[in-house]
Amino acid sequence: WLQHDNDESVWEKGVADGGSWTAEISVRLAADDGNAVVIWGANGAERSILQINTGNTQAFGGAVLDENDNTDGFHTFRLAFEAVDGLYYMWRDGSLLTPDGLAKQADTGASRFIVGDCCSSYLMTTVDLAYIRYDTTGAFSPGAPAPGVDGLSSVVAGLSTQALESLVAHYDGRTGVETDGASVVSWTPIDANGDSLDEMIIVSTQRGGGAPELITYDGSGKLTFDDTDVGADGRYLEGTLSNAESKEFTVFWVGNYSADAPFATSGTYVYNIG
Repeated sequence: WLQHDNDESVWEKGVADGGSWTAEISVRLAADDGNAVVIWGANGAERSILQINTGNTQAFGGAVLDENDNTDGFHTFRLAFEAVDGLYYMWRDGSLLTPDGLAKQADTGASRFIVGDCCSSYLMTTVDLAYIRYDTTGAFSPGAPAPGVDGLSSVVAGLSTQALESLVAHYDGRTGVETDGASVVSWTPIDANGDSLDEMIIVSTQRGGGAPELITYDGSGKLTFDDTDVGADGRYLEGTLSNAESKEFTVFWVGNYSADAPFATSGTYVYNIG
């Protein structure tokens, strides 16, 4: 549970003039009956609430907007307020769920930002959060995927259909890396066709007192893991890989492929033979 409403929070100061704002979380829900989590944004005059259930997504008190499963991996949800038209917009994994915008959910005298359960009727049990972030300077849609990044089907000639289907995830440093400054927050892989695999996002995870800057990104394709301490403090990227096809032979590719580069610099294969 997170709540910013102590009269001094960045949220309250940022929305005090009634301007546009954007909030986003990456979350995975446990498959418990009644489990849900909300993004609640209120500026002291009005509010909107995005409700994320185990089996669907909706505007609080409104119609279901999306019926995809929210327990099968991390998914990204965004709520934005566009002050000029007074409308709210909601996204799941980059897909706009409210193309025409929604009116406020209710008037309110409270200024607060909440990620948690809601209203004594939708009770959160267990959720995993990769990150929470907001920006009170404007209403922003999710960024488009980085241009010019092709899947292995385009850059490696002659791969068979079976080989392409067996590729579970390609973590390509040129795309899918989210940062806070230079520190890596998360890394989303692509499939063999270059399409994003949001459910297999890996997130920066702390061990002991490991600082975020132990994993950094240069902005153009290179991640640096500077965790040289053999002690208890460190940082690593953690997530869940899954193969719905249950292939007997699975290939994971890590890195950027180059036909002219030696194996050590063109990427790393990780084999799973079962």
